[in-house]
Amino acid sequence: MVKKLVFPGEDINNFDFEALWDVAEMNDDEKSFTYAGTGKNEGLQFTLGYKSRPEEYERVKKIHLEDIEHNKKIFAKELSEHKISEDEYKEKLKKASVVADFIPEFFLDEDYLEEEDLASPAGSADSPDFF
Repeated sequence: MVKKLVFPGEDINNFDFEALWDVAEMNDDEKSFTYAGTGKNEGLQFTLGYKSRPEEYERVKKIHLEDIEHNKKIFAKELSEHKISEDEYKEKLKKASVVADFIPEFFLDEDYLEEEDLASPAGSADSPDFF
């Protein structure tokens, strides 16, 4: 079975499969989430769309918003206990959207893809729920 990383041009040996992903954007109109890589995967992004599954979008959105609020409370407590400075607090707030338990599937099994699908890498608009 041949596998290919869904990020075109990225070397599989330089990719961190255990890295966390930030929620970079929640788009209510498109019912999609854009995730940004951290660590070795910084600079990589992908979008998951839920337009055909609006209930699932709302469920995932609620989880992400709860995670963000939880992180903000932790940072505020650290600030109040003088464990971090005001500047560190502000910097952490910018990154409050890290989703620690989100590890997406980064491989496509090329054996099961049609020839035209191979020409459009995952992460493109051709793929309605993963673009």
